[in-house]
Amino acid sequence: MLKFVHLLTAATLIMVGSVVAESPVPIEKVATVADLELEVAGQIETLEKLLGEEAKFEDNEKAIHQAIGVLACMGQAIAEHPGNKETKVQGPQLRDAALSYAEEESFQSATKALGVLKQAQAGECKTESKVEHAWDELIEMYPLMEEMNTRNAKLVRVMKRPRGKPDESLHATTLAVLAIAMLADTSPVFDDADIPKWQGWSNEYRENMMKVADAVRAKDGTTARQWFDKANIACDQCHAEIRD
Repeated sequence: MLKFVHLLTAATLIMVGSVVAESPVPIEKVATVADLELEVAGQIETLEKLLGEEAKFEDNEKAIHQAIGVLACMGQAIAEHPGNKETKVQGPQLRDAALSYAEEESFQSATKALGVLKQAQAGECKTESKVEHAWDELIEMYPLMEEMNTRNAKLVRVMKRPRGKPDESLHATTLAVLAIAMLADTSPVFDDADIPKWQGWSNEYRENMMKVADAVRAKDGTTARQWFDKANIACDQCHAEIRD
């Protein structure tokens, strides 16, 4: 009986969004290692541009925070991916380097984090980092939502004439990975009774974005748009009932 209670308690904790040290969704079902590696490269390139001039740091701070959060999620995704031996990117070290910026948000800490991020990308970090990390502690909700808006705008352009290139479908795949962090982070939900709704919308969004990625790869813009619209209906429902 005691064992049953322990199992029930564990299951209940997961359902209400308690801290879970691994993705609630098998990451290999959401993204390939190649997808994650490509996103890491793109975000590091973005950070290099954003940190090009210290005088522009304050103007770029929100975008920097956004890129850092995405990199933390990609690092954790690589850390948990069963195919992570296929890449030289050190997922746990990449994640920790991204999270180190949050400790002191300054130009100096950002440039320092960027240096370590590039080392982790090249597989050259000498430090040890644990694989396990809670998904609800990787990216704050505001930069996550801002990234969703940014990628949505890019996807709208892509879907008009998809060419099937990896960098096109990557927008949807990255959103699907970020939806895992959204699923795990129930902090915006003030009423515990609404947590199952939040989780349902997060799952629906992720699954639909994965279908968007498939359709873009197949150069089928019409189908991609249908799944894209369904994904954003979940967002609208959430904002109507919880976020707003």
